[in-house]
Amino acid sequence: MKTSFLIGMVHGVGAETPTQILLFTTAAGLAGALGGVTLVVLFVTGLFLGNTVLALAAAAGVSAGRKVPLLYLGFASMTAAVSILVGWTYLLSA
Repeated sequence: MKTSFLIGMVHGVGAETPTQILLFTTAAGLAGALGGVTLVVLFVTGLFLGNTVLALAAAAGVSAGRKVPLLYLGFASMTAAVSILVGWTYLLSA
């Protein structure tokens, strides 16, 4: 749990999130502190809600997987296959 939290913190203050906020602010044509703060609050709220929904869905999936191991194995296999396909597609197109 501590490792996951630390990785999340490093990712959150890394280059991606501030760059996204700057891009959104520029694209929206917001100027001034109020517009920037409003956008940051909305962005962080969206990230929090999205991550919460994903975490709850993952927890429900793991919980259901314990009751029906074959279903869990099927979903895990499909997820792995799609991940590998996306990775290979990305590598081959580069």
